[in-house]
Amino acid sequence: GKKLIYVSHITVVLFGLGMSIWSIALYYIDISMGYLYSMMGIIISSAVIPGALTLLWNRQSKWAVCLSPPLGFICSVSAWLVMTKIQFNSISIETTGSDVSMLVGNVVALLSPVVFIPIISFIAPDPTPYDFVSMRAIELVDDSPQNTHHPSLGETERGIAFLTGKLKFARIIAVVLTSCLVVIWPFPMYGTAYVFSKSFFTGWVSIGIIWMFFSFCIVGVYPIVENQCGSGVTLNRG
Repeated sequence: GKKLIYVSHITVVLFGLGMSIWSIALYYIDISMGYLYSMMGIIISSAVIPGALTLLWNRQSKWAVCLSPPLGFICSVSAWLVMTKIQFNSISIETTGSDVSMLVGNVVALLSPVVFIPIISFIAPDPTPYDFVSMRAIELVDDSPQNTHHPSLGETERGIAFLTGKLKFARIIAVVLTSCLVVIWPFPMYGTAYVFSKSFFTGWVSIGIIWMFFSFCIVGVYPIVENQCGSGVTLNRG
């Protein structure tokens, strides 16, 4: 447990240093944050569907999980650069940052695994489909002497039932948020060629800032508070 925490802390520090160096390099080669955000989808989106199907489809083979992201990355970068060449007859930071080129690259990155995964899973299937039973054997890493309790079969089953009940809620939230953020909100604005008014833009930016701080509290602050509360409970029990 202590070694795991130590490694995680070292990783956070190294990641921060690496990102700082990377940010400085991007600044000096005149790559903006908007360009980087758009390009990020081209680089990593090909791992979205394989990652999701790891939990949702037990017929996906390990070879499909391993190979579809790099294959999707190759396709997305190729589509991105080819579209840029077709549009502008030249490839540079300025031309590759066009909306159409970025859109093509991102769409190819996201959807190309839909083609690769079934093909690879059919050609190189796993001997037996994964049944997710081994995930129940995952235990909390805790070196404290108080951690001597191992859940019984009944406790495990109750935990599974509890998570199954929450699964429906999680699915509903995922569908609603995806529909709102990907379809209901942006598509009408794009289709009507809506131009932001000053008040609308102010509201848009305000929502973005509120969303950012809310996300920071959930991801950055809440785990620390939860950890402190958990430590307090452990000490009181001791």
